[in-house]
Amino acid sequence: MKTTQLTFNTNFDKLNVQYIFFKFTSRDKNDKTAWITGKHLDELLDDYHVLASVYRQGNKAYIIAKRTSDFDIEALRLKIKNQEDFSHIDINKVTADTEPSDNTIGGADLYQLLFNTTANSQDERYQFNNLNGKLVLLPPFTKKSEVMTAFHLELNQDMVLVAKATTYQTKAYAKKSEKDKAKLAKKLAKPAYHLHLTTFKRDFDNCDDNAYIQAGIPNKKATEPALQISSHIDYLQSRLVILQTAVDKFNRLFNGISSCHWCEKASDKIQAERFHLLNNKSAIAKLAKPLDIRLLDKIGSEDSRILIEDIQKRLESLDISSTINKREIKDACHICLIKPEDEYKTSQEIDPYRQDFRYYRQHVTDELYQNALQKDKAKTLLKNLVKELWIKQAIGQDTIQFIDNTYHLQGSWVFGIIQKKTYHLLELKPNGEYQYYQHDNALLFQHHTYK
Repeated sequence: MKTTQLTFNTNFDKLNVQYIFFKFTSRDKNDKTAWITGKHLDELLDDYHVLASVYRQGNKAYIIAKRTSDFDIEALRLKIKNQEDFSHIDINKVTADTEPSDNTIGGADLYQLLFNTTANSQDERYQFNNLNGKLVLLPPFTKKSEVMTAFHLELNQDMVLVAKATTYQTKAYAKKSEKDKAKLAKKLAKPAYHLHLTTFKRDFDNCDDNAYIQAGIPNKKATEPALQISSHIDYLQSRLVILQTAVDKFNRLFNGISSCHWCEKASDKIQAERFHLLNNKSAIAKLAKPLDIRLLDKIGSEDSRILIEDIQKRLESLDISSTINKREIKDACHICLIKPEDEYKTSQEIDPYRQDFRYYRQHVTDELYQNALQKDKAKTLLKNLVKELWIKQAIGQDTIQFIDNTYHLQGSWVFGIIQKKTYHLLELKPNGEYQYYQHDNALLFQHHTYK
């Protein structure tokens, strides 16, 4: 099973030859506002061609530039020295390495910086767009509107790539919709951005009402569109595709220098314990506990009466309760004792094999059950009947009931497999509800230069 944790394979010699890295540090570690908005770095680098930046721990930042670019570190130090607002900032050249240190950049800091580089045009001067170290991406096929959903992609210290859906709105929309003057002033004071390819670019002038600010909409969650996968367009704009798009961009840009891949996670004991596994004595009883099991004798002979009573006793020995009934009951699970199918073809009796989706039913012939008794496999047969009834009820109710939610699954989970270039997706909600979708691979993960 693939996870959102990444593994990286990097040639650091090639990386340091092609790119140059600088570290900015605020001497005043108690100054919580030093790097919050990125204002200092925006102004410092206004005249320099920088590919991307990343902010860490409130008082530290890194930038990346092409080695061939004319980056004069001494001129930048002089600029810092001559301006009082920048007097608390130090700048040092660092190299990319496997582990971070005072003179190196590595780990999550390095790879977040490289991810941030994928959003910037490689031929334009630096414009701050990654908020506090997060890469901002817009889903493909996003239509320009007053309110839009973008994704903040952040690589944490465990190398897990997290995509957080975030709402942006234009200043014009904020002025139109926000009636509270204090709240409106707070919104308009935020950094403003213009759409640029599949990300946002900083509006340094901050005077355009069509520019976007990061601000939510009351009673509307940004995550709602991020989880929609029912249509092809919805799927292309979902969190799943955004994560894959970011990885594809990374591998194309740093081809031959660095590559990343999703980690594979094998099933382990901790995962197994999240489910009611059917490999121990008490599991089948727990599985059957919520089921209302009814036993129906569809034959009506003295021999069949003896068999149906035997079934009830053997279920009881498995700690599974059941009731003998004469007819089906809505929402109950029925084990029906019947004759072999061939006998109904030449008989005037109602065929109990006919489908009736009003009830959950599992059939067992008297012949099959008698054979199981003779081979001492009656309990195994009954266990299988109960499991099949449980599955039928789960499908009928559009729920997966075997999840033990004592682990508290948060939000909707989407699982998928690829078979013959087709994506099969299962969306699972914390209450056990699920939906299945199928999407053709033909239009997924576009590889255009500007996607």
